[in-house]
Amino acid sequence: MRSLRKKLIVGFVVLLGVVLFVSFKSISIIQELGQSIDVILKENYKSVVACQNMKESLERIDSGMVYSMLGDRDRGRKMSLENEKRFEEALQKELGNITLPGEGKKANRLKELYLKYQESVEKNFNPDLPIGQKRQAYFQILLPLFQTIKGTAEDILQMNQQNMVDAKTSAYQKAARAKKHMMWLVLVIVLGAAGSLAMATKWIILPLQRLTHLAKEIEKGNFDLVVQVPTRDDEMGQLADAFNSMTERLREYRRGDQAKLERVQQATQRAIESLPDAIAVISPEGMIDIANQAAVNLFGLTPGKTSHDIQKGWLTDIIGKSRAGQTYHPENYEKTIQVFDEGQEKFFLPQAVPIWDRAHQLVGILLVLTNVTGLRKMDEAKSGLISTVSHELKTPLTSIRMGLHLLLEEKLSPLSAEQADLLVSMREDSDRLYRTIENILDISKIESGKIQMKLEKMLPLSVVQTATAQMETAFQDKRIDLAVEVPPELPDVWADPSRIHLVLTNLLSNALRFTPIGGKVYVRAAEEGDRILFSVKDNGAGIPQQYRARIFEKFFRVPGQKSETGAGLGLAIAKEVVEAHGGGIRLDSKEGKGSTFYFTLPRADKTGVKNG
Repeated sequence: MRSLRKKLIVGFVVLLGVVLFVSFKSISIIQELGQSIDVILKENYKSVVACQNMKESLERIDSGMVYSMLGDRDRGRKMSLENEKRFEEALQKELGNITLPGEGKKANRLKELYLKYQESVEKNFNPDLPIGQKRQAYFQILLPLFQTIKGTAEDILQMNQQNMVDAKTSAYQKAARAKKHMMWLVLVIVLGAAGSLAMATKWIILPLQRLTHLAKEIEKGNFDLVVQVPTRDDEMGQLADAFNSMTERLREYRRGDQAKLERVQQATQRAIESLPDAIAVISPEGMIDIANQAAVNLFGLTPGKTSHDIQKGWLTDIIGKSRAGQTYHPENYEKTIQVFDEGQEKFFLPQAVPIWDRAHQLVGILLVLTNVTGLRKMDEAKSGLISTVSHELKTPLTSIRMGLHLLLEEKLSPLSAEQADLLVSMREDSDRLYRTIENILDISKIESGKIQMKLEKMLPLSVVQTATAQMETAFQDKRIDLAVEVPPELPDVWADPSRIHLVLTNLLSNALRFTPIGGKVYVRAAEEGDRILFSVKDNGAGIPQQYRARIFEKFFRVPGQKSETGAGLGLAIAKEVVEAHGGGIRLDSKEGKGSTFYFTLPRADKTGVKNG
């Protein structure tokens, strides 16, 4: 059997042969018709015109003879001479255009008759010939010759006209035959094209359709189909063989992959079952693929179920963030999930990590729910202990501060310079310790919900100016420019005046502390949706990348800072206060270029007040 390439060549050669045959045949017919028309226009038409001219010229010569017999010899002679010349020209054209059988004989006969007629005309114009003899010669010689010549010219004319009619009829017949031939040729082309299409369908299209169907089935995961191979001698047969070999290899790979996947799944299942935390692997569509017993029992994360089936808001939120490529990692215990296991209250902190393939496409989400019940209780105990200790320290510390104040006023006894310096240093340390205790108590109250936020409508410019006015002298002393860029037309915000004042003064104090002499600090505010965004920007040293995530933690201070005053509670308090207002706080910092702290407050014209 020939190859597919040869089959295609045969089909195209056949079709090309038919097209070439039709083309040559059409050209031949058109040329034949053209030649027939050319004969009609060139050959017969010249003879017809020549005979017509001879007849007209002969009649005028005859009219000249009549004028001569009537006595006007000069006029008749002139007319005869002019038309003799025209007759001879027409006769020469006819003699030079003999195209029909018998036409030459008649044309030569016409020439002989004309010569006799011309000779008789010359005699009849003789002025010495009496009128009677002229008339007798005209009627006996000239008139019969005239009629014979005219009749012969008419015969030649009729012969050519008839030939034109015959040529026309022949042309019509050839056109009809050409039409019939063209119809047959069109039929041949159609049959040839149909034959080529049939061959292409048999050799190419049907096998390709079978292969396309197989490819679609393979795409669906059906590797058990086999392509029937009619012949293995051409390319289609080889392609079908290759497809069958490919599906066989895919079946082998699938069996091997299924076994490997089964091993991996079992190993993974055993590994996560050994862990105390609740662990699950979720598909990007929200399907639970793998889960250990803790995840199933405590959270209903049964493999095969979807997040829609489970209907837990926290799970939907985690999946949504993971689909966006975000790692879900709460920084505190506020995001813990409370469950009851055998009557005992437990708390789990969820974390989720997107799983990517080599092409960086999301293929799954690893969900880990860590049991933080003990840690939460420890944190609560720690907070309670700190609050209790702070309360216990506050009372004696107040007495110490009062005693130091009285001593420094020298109401009891005068002090030496050394004693005064020592007491001033002790007062400063006690004041700092008192502020630390106050901050600890504030955080404890906020976290426990005991602080009542008294929200009021406040202009953003008023919020900023109250804080900057208090800090203005400190900034001037350090020669740092404090720039306020707050549009007065900004809408009101909901804020507790004393609490939000504490936030701004804390941020301004940090900016003052870490901005070099001659630097500049900006305080700005702008609209951001249904909130007002406040910012405090400095051009200090900035905060290193590794410490930015912890900057709002309690008691955290950035290592290596030149000034380490404070207990590391200011930003933690600011965060708690802002979040208690329903806003948020964040940091943007670049080492060597300064830091910018942002926080938001709800707009009074967009949200309602929630005091509490």
